[in-house]
Amino acid sequence: MSELHRIAEVIADHCGHTKVKSHRLAWKWTVQQAVEAARRLAEQHPDRYRGAAVAERSWKSWEAGERPNATYQDLLCRLFHTGPVALGFAVDYAPRPWRGEEPLPLVAAPRHRSAGSMVFPGRACGNFVASPPPATATGEVRDTVRVGKENRMGTSARSALRRRREELGLSQEAAAHAARVDRSTWHRWETGKATPIPQQRKRMAAVLDVSLSELTALLRLDAASGDDRQVTISAVEHSRRSPSPAVSLKEEVERAVQDRRRFLALTGTVLAASITGAGSYSFTSQTFSPAAAPGVGVLAWLEEEVPRLRRMDDQVAGEALRQVVLGELRIAVDLLGESRGEEYERRTLTVVSHLAQLGGWISFDEGWNAAAQSLFTTSLKAAHWANDTGLVCNALAAMAFQSALTGHPVDGAQLAEAGAQQAAHQPPRIRALLASRKARAYALSGDRADCERSLNEAEDHFQRSDSDDSTPEWIYYLDESELHAQAGACWLDLGRPRRALDALESALHHQDPAYVRDGAIYRIRTARAHIGLGDLDHGSAALAEAAALARRARATRPLADLEDVRVGLNTKDPGVRALNEQIRAITDSEQ
Repeated sequence: MSELHRIAEVIADHCGHTKVKSHRLAWKWTVQQAVEAARRLAEQHPDRYRGAAVAERSWKSWEAGERPNATYQDLLCRLFHTGPVALGFAVDYAPRPWRGEEPLPLVAAPRHRSAGSMVFPGRACGNFVASPPPATATGEVRDTVRVGKENRMGTSARSALRRRREELGLSQEAAAHAARVDRSTWHRWETGKATPIPQQRKRMAAVLDVSLSELTALLRLDAASGDDRQVTISAVEHSRRSPSPAVSLKEEVERAVQDRRRFLALTGTVLAASITGAGSYSFTSQTFSPAAAPGVGVLAWLEEEVPRLRRMDDQVAGEALRQVVLGELRIAVDLLGESRGEEYERRTLTVVSHLAQLGGWISFDEGWNAAAQSLFTTSLKAAHWANDTGLVCNALAAMAFQSALTGHPVDGAQLAEAGAQQAAHQPPRIRALLASRKARAYALSGDRADCERSLNEAEDHFQRSDSDDSTPEWIYYLDESELHAQAGACWLDLGRPRRALDALESALHHQDPAYVRDGAIYRIRTARAHIGLGDLDHGSAALAEAAALARRARATRPLADLEDVRVGLNTKDPGVRALNEQIRAITDSEQ
């Protein structure tokens, strides 16, 4: 290992930066210098990196944690003279010798399904769990941790931190990978030999699905002792100390407001564990006088505001609207802390669920994926506590869509399937929504048979929704245009541009022209279908229309889609070259 690689490793370990950013800093490059170096390298190997166009925006997203495709991974490995493990693109599974102070391997155990909870099929890292904790004479379950060599030598461990990781079914390797640190760093945290810095704590909290205050408690050191003793914590006492829904949701929302990461904080087993952790909630039975309750008027105002904000999102996208929604969400969560009776709390939780879902959707559109995921989880928990199965399904559909489009289609399919199970007795349009989300996840997984089956299922449910009076108002956005647009996206993902074009032209025919952002996205997909069929003229025309709409919408997602299409254009054609420059000017000006 060269000196520069060692420096990069130290930067990643102690500063909490991603491996790509750590290597750039070790090379003493600015982002612009790194991009120029990558471009020069790609030009030196035109056959190997044909079509590779490194932009500053792409580089920054890689440094934020997004995983580049295989071509760019190879380019970065060659640029820094290292392999994919060193840059965080792969995990090192090479066996390490046991040194005595490391935890013993966990015991293999069969998977099981918790009663009454939403559980997805597990991943490899979820196959290993600790042995079940012993029960006391009264039947009370206690978590037991044996204090090992660290404590016998006078160094305190963090048994609570290890227990929380094991509760989620995570190995140290998996937890460290999710937190973007080395396994040895995570091991030092658990054994008390090191303490995470503030930037690392935010990632740890996301991985362990706890608030920062709860993480602080997990990081407390066990008392050192010369005896090989056991530390027990009552699971019943822990449940009594759990935060109230108001406190829990407030911390979740504040974490989402501050989170600017463009990658998902939770995937796979950790994501499944966070979804099953909503728990139950008992409403208060107090009565109150509406005339003496000023919070009731605020709640009524928020209830009227939710549908207006949803309609506004159809036409006005961007960070400004996101801040409005998050501000009103904070107000709603504050109202939840007031004890005003069961009906008041149920209404407040319903408003929280709506606003969190909308805030998550706008955050996703703006590229803040970790914040969006946290807000979707907030929406799911609030809907669960409000006993509103329709909103539970809406939150799961949003999470499924986000997971599928950010490189985790298997997670997306599992989330949509979990929602479909919850929606068994829901109105047909909600079931159509979840079937559509399943179809998109299957398409991105390359599963054509399941995708087509899900598309047919969505169409059947949607047709039945016309005669159903129980359809909730909030699902108005799933209209005939959106259903056809999602079908077109599925066929594009599956490499069937002719079928995609038919569906997308139908979507544009039925679309409300006031929906500028969606109009841009639909036309970008239409352009991709034309280009896939070799029709550059119609493809260029559709892209020109999309570029104009994307500039009006000022939303991140259509601009990112435009940039993806632009990079794949053949610029040898003069007309295409001019369009390429036009799109580049738009995307660069909106960054």
